[in-house]
Amino acid sequence: MKRVVFFLGFALALGASRPLLREVYSLQKYLKFEGKFYFTPMAEGPQALAFGYVSKVKPTEEELKAARERLKRIVDEGIRRQYGSYERYYKEMERVGEEAGEKYRREAPAIIRDIMPPSLIKEAVPFFMKAMVLMVRNLPYVSTPIGNFGETGVVILKDDLSLKVISLGINEPVEDLEFSPDGRLLGVLSDMSYEDEKGKLHILGKVSLVEVETGKVLAQWIFREVRRELHFTPDGKLALLYYPLDGKRQRKIFFINLETLKIEDQALPLNFFNGEGKMEGISFKEPIMKFSPGGKYLTVMLSEGILQVFSYPGLKPLFKIKAGYGPWFFSPEGKYLLTSAGELWDLSSRSPVGNVARSTGMKRFAGIFDALFAGDYLYITDRIGFLRKLSLPSLRQVASSVFYSRISWIKFSPDGRYIVSLFRPLRGRSLVSYGKRLRVRKNVVKVLDGKSFELVQVIEDLTPTALNHSFLGEKLIVSDFEGLRVYERRK
Repeated sequence: MKRVVFFLGFALALGASRPLLREVYSLQKYLKFEGKFYFTPMAEGPQALAFGYVSKVKPTEEELKAARERLKRIVDEGIRRQYGSYERYYKEMERVGEEAGEKYRREAPAIIRDIMPPSLIKEAVPFFMKAMVLMVRNLPYVSTPIGNFGETGVVILKDDLSLKVISLGINEPVEDLEFSPDGRLLGVLSDMSYEDEKGKLHILGKVSLVEVETGKVLAQWIFREVRRELHFTPDGKLALLYYPLDGKRQRKIFFINLETLKIEDQALPLNFFNGEGKMEGISFKEPIMKFSPGGKYLTVMLSEGILQVFSYPGLKPLFKIKAGYGPWFFSPEGKYLLTSAGELWDLSSRSPVGNVARSTGMKRFAGIFDALFAGDYLYITDRIGFLRKLSLPSLRQVASSVFYSRISWIKFSPDGRYIVSLFRPLRGRSLVSYGKRLRVRKNVVKVLDGKSFELVQVIEDLTPTALNHSFLGEKLIVSDFEGLRVYERRK
Protein backbone atom coordinates (compact mmCIF):
# COMPACT_ATOMS: atom_id res chain seq x y z
CA MET A 1 0.00 0.00 0.00
CA LYS A 2 2.82 2.39 0.89
CA ARG A 3 4.43 1.71 -2.48
CA VAL A 4 1.20 2.62 -4.33
CA VAL A 5 0.84 5.83 -2.34
CA PHE A 6 4.46 6.73 -3.03
CA PHE A 7 4.13 6.36 -6.81
CA LEU A 8 0.79 8.22 -6.82
CA GLY A 9 2.36 11.06 -4.89
CA PHE A 10 5.35 11.07 -7.23
CA ALA A 11 3.08 11.36 -10.28
CA LEU A 12 1.03 14.17 -8.75
CA ALA A 13 4.16 16.02 -7.72
CA LEU A 14 5.27 16.03 -11.32
CA GLY A 15 1.94 17.36 -12.48
CA ALA A 16 1.28 14.23 -14.52
CA SER A 17 -2.14 12.89 -15.35
CA ARG A 18 -2.85 9.46 -16.80
CA PRO A 19 -2.90 9.95 -20.59
CA LEU A 20 -5.64 8.85 -22.98
CA LEU A 21 -4.13 6.10 -25.13
CA ARG A 22 -4.87 5.04 -28.69
CA GLU A 23 -3.55 2.44 -31.11
CA VAL A 24 -0.83 4.03 -33.24
CA TYR A 25 0.90 0.77 -34.23
CA SER A 26 -1.10 -2.41 -34.86
CA LEU A 27 0.25 -5.96 -35.18
CA GLN A 28 0.63 -7.03 -38.83
CA LYS A 29 2.55 -10.30 -38.46
CA TYR A 30 4.05 -12.49 -35.76
CA LEU A 31 7.04 -14.33 -37.19
CA LYS A 32 7.72 -17.54 -35.28
CA PHE A 33 10.49 -20.07 -35.88
CA GLU A 34 10.02 -23.73 -35.02
CA GLY A 35 12.07 -24.74 -32.00
CA LYS A 36 13.83 -21.36 -31.76
CA PHE A 37 13.40 -18.66 -29.14
CA TYR A 38 14.98 -15.79 -27.12
CA PHE A 39 15.62 -13.32 -29.98
CA THR A 40 18.42 -11.16 -28.63
CA PRO A 41 20.92 -9.49 -29.08
CA MET A 42 19.98 -7.35 -32.08
CA ALA A 43 21.93 -5.51 -34.78
CA GLU A 44 20.61 -2.74 -37.07
CA GLY A 45 21.72 -2.53 -40.71
CA PRO A 46 20.86 -0.17 -43.57
CA GLN A 47 18.10 -2.46 -44.87
CA ALA A 48 17.93 -5.35 -42.41
CA LEU A 49 17.86 -6.36 -38.76
CA ALA A 50 19.60 -9.38 -37.23
CA PHE A 51 18.74 -11.24 -34.03
CA GLY A 52 20.56 -13.97 -32.16
CA TYR A 53 18.51 -17.02 -31.18
CA VAL A 54 18.84 -20.19 -29.13
CA SER A 55 16.96 -23.45 -29.55
CA LYS A 56 14.85 -25.64 -27.32
CA VAL A 57 15.95 -28.69 -29.28
CA LYS A 58 18.24 -31.10 -27.42
CA PRO A 59 21.10 -31.98 -29.76
CA THR A 60 21.47 -35.61 -30.74
CA GLU A 61 24.81 -37.39 -30.63
CA GLU A 62 24.96 -37.10 -34.42
CA GLU A 63 24.45 -33.33 -34.22
CA LEU A 64 27.13 -33.01 -31.55
CA LYS A 65 29.55 -35.06 -33.66
CA ALA A 66 28.81 -32.84 -36.66
CA ALA A 67 29.44 -29.75 -34.49
CA ARG A 68 32.83 -31.14 -33.43
CA GLU A 69 33.79 -31.75 -37.05
CA ARG A 70 32.68 -28.24 -37.98
CA LEU A 71 34.91 -26.74 -35.25
CA LYS A 72 37.87 -28.78 -36.49
CA ARG A 73 37.29 -27.44 -40.00
CA ILE A 74 37.22 -23.85 -38.65
CA VAL A 75 40.57 -24.33 -36.88
CA ASP A 76 42.10 -26.07 -39.91
CA GLU A 77 40.93 -23.30 -42.25
CA GLY A 78 42.22 -20.60 -39.88
CA ILE A 79 45.67 -22.20 -39.75
CA ARG A 80 45.71 -22.57 -43.54
CA ARG A 81 44.71 -18.89 -44.08
CA GLN A 82 47.20 -17.50 -41.58
CA TYR A 83 50.18 -19.84 -42.11
CA GLY A 84 49.52 -21.96 -45.21
CA SER A 85 49.81 -25.32 -43.44
CA TYR A 86 50.19 -26.92 -40.01
CA GLU A 87 53.84 -27.60 -40.83
CA ARG A 88 54.50 -23.89 -41.36
CA TYR A 89 52.46 -23.03 -38.25
CA TYR A 90 54.57 -25.34 -36.06
CA LYS A 91 57.79 -23.98 -37.58
CA GLU A 92 56.60 -20.43 -36.81
CA MET A 93 55.87 -21.45 -33.22
CA GLU A 94 59.36 -22.94 -32.97
CA ARG A 95 60.79 -19.60 -34.14
CA VAL A 96 58.71 -17.74 -31.55
CA GLY A 97 59.92 -20.22 -28.92
CA GLU A 98 63.56 -19.63 -29.84
CA GLU A 99 63.09 -15.84 -29.58
CA ALA A 100 61.32 -16.19 -26.22
CA GLY A 101 64.08 -18.48 -24.93
CA GLU A 102 66.83 -16.08 -26.02
CA LYS A 103 65.10 -13.08 -24.42
CA TYR A 104 64.57 -15.10 -21.25
CA ARG A 105 68.27 -16.09 -21.23
CA ARG A 106 69.33 -12.43 -21.48
CA GLU A 107 66.89 -10.88 -19.01
CA ALA A 108 65.85 -13.46 -16.41
CA PRO A 109 67.66 -13.39 -13.01
CA ALA A 110 70.27 -16.10 -12.52
CA ILE A 111 68.31 -17.95 -9.86
CA ILE A 112 65.28 -18.15 -12.18
CA ARG A 113 67.43 -19.41 -15.04
CA ASP A 114 68.74 -22.13 -12.74
CA ILE A 115 65.32 -23.53 -11.84
CA MET A 116 63.77 -22.94 -15.31
CA PRO A 117 66.45 -23.09 -18.04
CA PRO A 118 66.01 -21.16 -21.33
CA SER A 119 65.88 -24.45 -23.24
CA LEU A 120 62.63 -25.26 -21.44
CA ILE A 121 61.09 -21.95 -22.52
CA LYS A 122 62.24 -22.60 -26.08
CA GLU A 123 60.49 -25.98 -26.11
CA ALA A 124 57.44 -24.93 -24.09
CA VAL A 125 56.13 -22.26 -26.46
CA PRO A 126 55.63 -24.51 -29.53
CA PHE A 127 54.41 -27.33 -27.27
CA PHE A 128 51.67 -25.23 -25.66
CA MET A 129 50.65 -23.61 -28.95
CA LYS A 130 50.27 -27.05 -30.50
CA ALA A 131 48.35 -28.24 -27.44
CA MET A 132 45.98 -25.26 -27.69
CA VAL A 133 45.15 -26.10 -31.31
CA LEU A 134 44.58 -29.74 -30.43
CA MET A 135 42.36 -28.71 -27.51
CA VAL A 136 40.13 -26.52 -29.70
CA ARG A 137 39.98 -29.16 -32.45
CA ASN A 138 38.81 -31.70 -29.87
CA LEU A 139 36.71 -29.40 -27.69
CA PRO A 140 34.65 -31.45 -25.22
CA TYR A 141 30.87 -31.30 -25.53
CA VAL A 142 28.32 -32.30 -22.95
CA SER A 143 25.43 -34.40 -24.21
CA THR A 144 22.87 -32.27 -22.36
CA PRO A 145 22.71 -28.57 -23.32
CA ILE A 146 23.35 -25.97 -20.63
CA GLY A 147 20.03 -24.54 -19.52
CA ASN A 148 17.76 -24.30 -22.56
CA PHE A 149 20.49 -24.13 -25.18
CA GLY A 150 20.76 -26.36 -28.20
CA GLU A 151 21.30 -25.03 -31.69
CA THR A 152 22.22 -21.33 -31.79
CA GLY A 153 22.48 -18.83 -34.63
CA VAL A 154 21.03 -15.68 -36.16
CA VAL A 155 17.88 -14.58 -37.97
CA ILE A 156 18.25 -11.84 -40.60
CA LEU A 157 15.04 -9.91 -41.35
CA LYS A 158 15.11 -7.71 -44.46
CA ASP A 159 12.97 -4.67 -45.14
CA ASP A 160 10.69 -6.70 -47.45
CA LEU A 161 10.14 -9.09 -44.48
CA SER A 162 12.08 -11.90 -46.15
CA LEU A 163 14.10 -14.04 -43.75
CA LYS A 164 17.42 -15.84 -43.51
CA VAL A 165 17.90 -18.29 -40.61
CA ILE A 166 21.56 -19.23 -40.15
CA SER A 167 22.63 -21.96 -37.74
CA LEU A 168 26.06 -21.26 -36.25
CA GLY A 169 26.65 -23.97 -33.66
CA ILE A 170 25.57 -26.01 -30.65
CA ASN A 171 25.53 -24.40 -27.18
CA GLU A 172 27.22 -21.29 -28.58
CA PRO A 173 24.92 -18.34 -27.74
CA VAL A 174 25.40 -15.14 -29.73
CA GLU A 175 27.21 -12.57 -27.62
CA ASP A 176 27.41 -9.67 -30.08
CA LEU A 177 26.69 -8.96 -33.74
CA GLU A 178 27.08 -6.02 -36.11
CA PHE A 179 26.43 -5.15 -39.76
CA SER A 180 29.19 -3.74 -41.93
CA PRO A 181 28.62 -0.06 -42.85
CA ASP A 182 27.38 -1.00 -46.34
CA GLY A 183 25.09 -3.70 -44.93
CA ARG A 184 26.58 -6.52 -47.04
CA LEU A 185 28.19 -8.42 -44.17
CA LEU A 186 27.19 -9.44 -40.66
CA GLY A 187 29.83 -10.15 -38.03
CA VAL A 188 28.76 -12.47 -35.21
CA LEU A 189 30.59 -13.25 -31.96
CA SER A 190 29.45 -16.49 -30.29
CA ASP A 191 30.40 -17.66 -26.81
CA MET A 192 32.03 -21.12 -26.82
CA SER A 193 33.34 -20.88 -23.24
CA TYR A 194 33.25 -24.00 -21.10
CA GLU A 195 34.26 -25.30 -17.67
CA ASP A 196 36.71 -28.17 -17.38
CA GLU A 197 36.47 -31.03 -14.92
CA LYS A 198 38.11 -28.92 -12.22
CA GLY A 199 35.59 -26.12 -12.65
CA LYS A 200 37.99 -23.73 -14.36
CA LEU A 201 36.35 -21.47 -16.96
CA HIS A 202 37.97 -21.38 -20.41
CA ILE A 203 36.97 -18.35 -22.51
CA LEU A 204 36.58 -19.12 -26.21
CA GLY A 205 34.99 -16.84 -28.77
CA LYS A 206 33.89 -17.87 -32.26
CA VAL A 207 33.70 -15.15 -34.92
CA SER A 208 31.52 -15.75 -37.99
CA LEU A 209 31.42 -13.57 -41.10
CA VAL A 210 28.04 -13.89 -42.84
CA GLU A 211 26.98 -12.63 -46.27
CA VAL A 212 23.63 -10.92 -45.67
CA GLU A 213 22.13 -11.43 -49.14
CA THR A 214 22.67 -15.19 -49.26
CA GLY A 215 23.06 -16.12 -45.58
CA LYS A 216 26.32 -17.87 -46.47
CA VAL A 217 29.00 -18.10 -43.77
CA LEU A 218 32.08 -16.77 -45.55
CA ALA A 219 34.66 -17.38 -42.83
CA GLN A 220 34.93 -18.38 -39.16
CA TRP A 221 37.61 -18.14 -36.51
CA ILE A 222 37.95 -19.51 -32.96
CA PHE A 223 39.95 -17.39 -30.50
CA ARG A 224 41.04 -17.89 -26.92
CA GLU A 225 40.07 -15.05 -24.54
CA VAL A 226 38.00 -13.17 -27.17
CA ARG A 227 34.71 -11.88 -25.80
CA ARG A 228 32.19 -9.06 -25.27
CA GLU A 229 32.03 -7.17 -28.56
CA LEU A 230 33.14 -6.91 -32.18
CA HIS A 231 33.06 -3.97 -34.60
CA PHE A 232 33.57 -3.31 -38.28
CA THR A 233 36.23 -0.65 -38.76
CA PRO A 234 35.72 2.25 -41.19
CA ASP A 235 38.33 0.74 -43.55
CA GLY A 236 36.80 -2.72 -43.80
CA LYS A 237 38.31 -4.79 -41.00
CA LEU A 238 36.93 -6.51 -37.92
CA ALA A 239 38.05 -5.18 -34.53
CA LEU A 240 37.99 -7.64 -31.63
CA LEU A 241 38.89 -7.64 -27.95
CA TYR A 242 41.50 -10.02 -26.58
CA TYR A 243 40.16 -9.84 -23.06
CA PRO A 244 41.68 -12.19 -20.44
CA LEU A 245 40.21 -11.69 -16.98
CA ASP A 246 43.15 -12.91 -14.89
CA GLY A 247 44.89 -9.51 -14.89
CA LYS A 248 48.21 -11.13 -15.79
CA ARG A 249 48.03 -10.99 -19.57
CA GLN A 250 47.86 -7.80 -21.61
CA ARG A 251 44.42 -6.95 -22.95
CA LYS A 252 44.38 -5.61 -26.49
CA ILE A 253 42.32 -4.73 -29.54
CA PHE A 254 43.34 -6.67 -32.63
CA PHE A 255 42.12 -6.61 -36.23
CA ILE A 256 41.18 -9.08 -38.98
CA ASN A 257 41.75 -7.97 -42.57
CA LEU A 258 38.55 -8.94 -44.39
CA GLU A 259 40.24 -9.01 -47.81
CA THR A 260 42.90 -11.53 -46.83
CA LEU A 261 40.94 -12.99 -43.87
CA LYS A 262 44.17 -12.84 -41.86
CA ILE A 263 44.90 -11.42 -38.43
CA GLU A 264 46.95 -8.24 -38.76
CA ASP A 265 50.23 -7.75 -36.94
CA GLN A 266 49.07 -4.35 -35.65
CA ALA A 267 47.32 -4.48 -32.26
CA LEU A 268 46.49 -1.93 -29.57
CA PRO A 269 47.42 -3.02 -26.00
CA LEU A 270 45.18 -1.38 -23.38
CA ASN A 271 43.79 -1.79 -19.88
CA PHE A 272 40.03 -2.10 -20.57
CA PHE A 273 37.18 -1.36 -18.20
CA ASN A 274 35.32 -4.50 -17.11
CA GLY A 275 31.81 -3.07 -16.85
CA GLU A 276 29.41 -5.99 -16.78
CA GLY A 277 27.02 -7.69 -14.41
CA LYS A 278 23.32 -7.99 -13.76
CA MET A 279 20.83 -5.27 -12.89
CA GLU A 280 17.20 -6.15 -12.17
CA GLY A 281 17.68 -9.55 -13.77
CA ILE A 282 19.14 -8.16 -17.01
CA SER A 283 22.70 -8.93 -18.06
CA PHE A 284 24.39 -5.71 -19.11
CA LYS A 285 27.74 -4.84 -20.64
CA GLU A 286 28.99 -1.31 -20.88
CA PRO A 287 30.76 -0.62 -24.21
CA ILE A 288 34.55 -0.76 -24.37
CA MET A 289 35.28 0.70 -27.81
CA LYS A 290 33.52 2.76 -30.47
CA PHE A 291 34.51 4.26 -33.80
CA SER A 292 33.31 7.78 -34.51
CA PRO A 293 31.05 8.41 -37.54
CA GLY A 294 33.35 8.98 -40.48
CA GLY A 295 36.00 6.79 -38.88
CA LYS A 296 38.41 9.52 -37.80
CA TYR A 297 38.56 8.41 -34.16
CA LEU A 298 38.65 5.22 -32.12
CA THR A 299 37.52 5.71 -28.52
CA VAL A 300 38.20 3.19 -25.74
CA MET A 301 37.02 3.14 -22.11
CA LEU A 302 39.96 2.41 -19.82
CA SER A 303 39.82 0.83 -16.37
CA GLU A 304 40.32 4.18 -14.65
CA GLY A 305 37.06 5.59 -16.04
CA ILE A 306 39.07 7.46 -18.66
CA LEU A 307 37.92 7.64 -22.26
CA GLN A 308 41.01 7.48 -24.49
CA VAL A 309 40.67 8.99 -27.96
CA PHE A 310 42.93 7.59 -30.71
CA SER A 311 43.34 8.58 -34.32
CA TYR A 312 42.27 5.98 -36.84
CA PRO A 313 43.74 4.14 -38.68
CA GLY A 314 47.03 5.36 -37.19
CA LEU A 315 46.02 4.40 -33.59
CA LYS A 316 47.91 7.41 -32.26
CA PRO A 317 46.74 8.50 -28.76
CA LEU A 318 45.33 12.04 -29.06
CA PHE A 319 43.73 13.02 -25.73
CA LYS A 320 41.84 11.66 -22.73
CA ILE A 321 38.46 12.49 -21.19
CA LYS A 322 37.49 11.92 -17.55
CA ALA A 323 34.20 10.28 -18.49
CA GLY A 324 33.35 8.05 -15.54
CA TYR A 325 31.91 4.66 -16.38
CA GLY A 326 29.06 4.16 -18.81
CA PRO A 327 28.13 4.61 -22.48
CA TRP A 328 29.16 7.53 -24.67
CA PHE A 329 27.59 8.95 -27.81
CA PHE A 330 28.67 10.61 -31.06
CA SER A 331 26.83 13.15 -33.16
CA PRO A 332 26.17 11.86 -36.74
CA GLU A 333 28.91 13.93 -38.36
CA GLY A 334 31.45 13.05 -35.64
CA LYS A 335 31.76 16.61 -34.30
CA TYR A 336 30.51 16.04 -30.74
CA LEU A 337 31.00 13.35 -28.12
CA LEU A 338 28.70 13.09 -25.08
CA THR A 339 29.76 11.13 -21.98
CA SER A 340 27.38 9.27 -19.67
CA ALA A 341 28.18 11.90 -17.04
CA GLY A 342 26.60 14.52 -19.32
CA GLU A 343 29.70 16.35 -20.54
CA LEU A 344 29.70 17.44 -24.18
CA TRP A 345 33.04 17.55 -26.02
CA ASP A 346 34.02 19.10 -29.34
CA LEU A 347 36.35 16.51 -30.87
CA SER A 348 38.03 18.86 -33.33
CA SER A 349 39.09 21.33 -30.62
CA ARG A 350 39.57 18.53 -28.02
CA SER A 351 37.73 20.55 -25.41
CA PRO A 352 34.48 20.40 -23.40
CA VAL A 353 31.73 22.75 -24.55
CA GLY A 354 28.97 22.08 -22.03
CA ASN A 355 27.57 20.00 -19.20
CA VAL A 356 23.99 18.71 -19.03
CA ALA A 357 23.59 19.01 -15.26
CA ARG A 358 24.91 22.59 -15.14
CA SER A 359 23.01 23.78 -18.22
CA THR A 360 19.66 22.40 -17.05
CA GLY A 361 20.13 23.37 -13.40
CA MET A 362 19.66 19.79 -12.17
CA LYS A 363 20.89 19.40 -8.59
CA ARG A 364 20.88 15.61 -8.88
CA PHE A 365 21.77 14.04 -12.19
CA ALA A 366 21.23 10.28 -12.52
CA GLY A 367 23.56 9.86 -15.51
CA ILE A 368 22.68 9.39 -19.19
CA PHE A 369 21.18 6.06 -20.22
CA ASP A 370 20.70 6.83 -23.93
CA ALA A 371 21.23 9.82 -26.23
CA LEU A 372 20.39 10.80 -29.80
CA PHE A 373 21.70 13.77 -31.77
CA ALA A 374 19.18 15.18 -34.28
CA GLY A 375 20.01 18.39 -36.13
CA ASP A 376 20.39 21.25 -33.68
CA TYR A 377 19.04 19.22 -30.77
CA LEU A 378 20.17 16.51 -28.40
CA TYR A 379 17.70 14.04 -26.87
CA ILE A 380 18.70 12.19 -23.70
CA THR A 381 17.16 9.76 -21.23
CA ASP A 382 18.55 9.47 -17.72
CA ARG A 383 18.72 6.30 -15.63
CA ILE A 384 15.32 7.09 -14.11
CA GLY A 385 13.73 7.22 -17.54
CA PHE A 386 12.96 10.90 -18.08
CA LEU A 387 13.39 12.21 -21.62
CA ARG A 388 14.81 15.68 -22.27
CA LYS A 389 15.29 17.73 -25.43
CA LEU A 390 18.31 20.06 -25.32
CA SER A 391 19.56 22.66 -27.80
CA LEU A 392 23.09 22.38 -29.23
CA PRO A 393 25.68 23.36 -28.24
CA SER A 394 24.27 25.32 -25.28
CA LEU A 395 22.45 22.25 -23.82
CA ARG A 396 19.55 24.50 -22.83
CA GLN A 397 16.50 22.36 -22.03
CA VAL A 398 13.68 22.81 -24.55
CA ALA A 399 11.25 20.09 -23.41
CA SER A 400 11.00 17.15 -21.02
CA SER A 401 8.73 14.17 -20.39
CA VAL A 402 6.51 13.46 -17.38
CA PHE A 403 6.00 10.47 -15.09
CA TYR A 404 3.87 8.29 -17.38
CA SER A 405 6.03 8.89 -20.46
CA ARG A 406 9.32 7.73 -18.96
CA ILE A 407 11.35 5.57 -21.35
CA SER A 408 14.79 3.98 -21.66
CA TRP A 409 15.95 3.98 -25.31
CA ILE A 410 15.32 6.73 -27.86
CA LYS A 411 14.19 5.54 -31.30
CA PHE A 412 12.34 7.97 -33.56
CA SER A 413 10.01 6.74 -36.29
CA PRO A 414 11.45 7.52 -39.76
CA ASP A 415 9.32 10.69 -40.08
CA GLY A 416 10.13 11.81 -36.52
CA ARG A 417 6.49 11.84 -35.44
CA TYR A 418 6.81 9.20 -32.72
CA ILE A 419 9.39 7.91 -30.25
CA VAL A 420 9.27 4.19 -29.44
CA SER A 421 11.06 2.63 -26.48
CA LEU A 422 11.10 -0.20 -23.98
CA PHE A 423 10.35 0.43 -20.31
CA ARG A 424 9.18 -1.35 -17.19
CA PRO A 425 5.39 -1.54 -16.71
CA LEU A 426 4.01 0.56 -13.87
CA ARG A 427 2.26 -2.39 -12.28
CA GLY A 428 2.63 -6.16 -12.13
CA ARG A 429 5.76 -8.27 -12.15
CA SER A 430 9.11 -6.58 -12.71
CA LEU A 431 10.87 -9.84 -13.67
CA VAL A 432 9.78 -12.70 -15.93
CA SER A 433 11.17 -16.20 -16.44
CA TYR A 434 11.23 -18.42 -19.48
CA GLY A 435 12.27 -22.02 -19.13
CA LYS A 436 14.41 -22.95 -16.14
CA ARG A 437 17.23 -20.44 -16.16
CA LEU A 438 16.41 -17.43 -18.32
CA ARG A 439 15.19 -14.57 -16.15
CA VAL A 440 14.98 -10.99 -17.43
CA ARG A 441 13.27 -7.73 -16.69
CA LYS A 442 9.66 -7.29 -17.75
CA ASN A 443 9.42 -4.68 -20.52
CA VAL A 444 6.53 -3.19 -22.44
CA VAL A 445 6.75 -1.00 -25.56
CA LYS A 446 5.91 2.68 -25.13
CA VAL A 447 5.02 5.02 -27.99
CA LEU A 448 5.41 8.75 -27.34
CA ASP A 449 4.46 11.78 -29.41
CA GLY A 450 7.72 13.05 -30.90
CA LYS A 451 7.00 16.72 -30.11
CA SER A 452 5.03 16.78 -26.87
CA PHE A 453 6.60 13.62 -25.36
CA GLU A 454 3.11 12.53 -24.30
CA LEU A 455 2.48 8.79 -23.97
CA VAL A 456 0.08 7.69 -26.74
CA GLN A 457 0.30 3.86 -26.76
CA VAL A 458 1.52 0.95 -24.64
CA ILE A 459 2.10 -2.40 -26.39
CA GLU A 460 1.74 -5.25 -23.91
CA ASP A 461 0.71 -8.30 -26.00
CA LEU A 462 4.17 -9.84 -25.72
CA THR A 463 5.44 -13.33 -24.88
CA PRO A 464 6.15 -12.63 -22.09
CA THR A 465 8.24 -9.48 -22.54
CA ALA A 466 9.88 -7.28 -25.17
CA LEU A 467 13.61 -7.94 -25.67
CA ASN A 468 14.58 -5.56 -28.51
CA HIS A 469 12.89 -3.13 -30.87
CA SER A 470 13.74 -1.13 -33.97
CA PHE A 471 12.29 0.37 -37.14
CA LEU A 472 12.69 -1.41 -40.46
CA GLY A 473 11.50 1.12 -42.99
CA GLU A 474 8.10 2.27 -41.71
CA LYS A 475 7.50 -0.97 -39.80
CA LEU A 476 8.14 -1.36 -36.08
CA ILE A 477 9.85 -4.65 -35.19
CA VAL A 478 9.72 -5.99 -31.62
CA SER A 479 11.42 -9.22 -30.57
CA ASP A 480 10.21 -11.32 -27.65
CA PHE A 481 10.98 -14.83 -26.42
CA GLU A 482 9.11 -16.64 -29.18
CA GLY A 483 9.58 -14.58 -32.34
CA LEU A 484 9.51 -11.22 -34.09
CA ARG A 485 6.43 -8.98 -34.06
CA VAL A 486 5.87 -6.72 -37.05
CA TYR A 487 3.72 -3.60 -36.40
CA GLU A 488 2.32 -1.17 -38.96
CA ARG A 489 1.30 2.39 -38.24
CA ARG A 490 -2.39 3.00 -38.56
CA LYS A 491 -3.50 5.52 -41.16
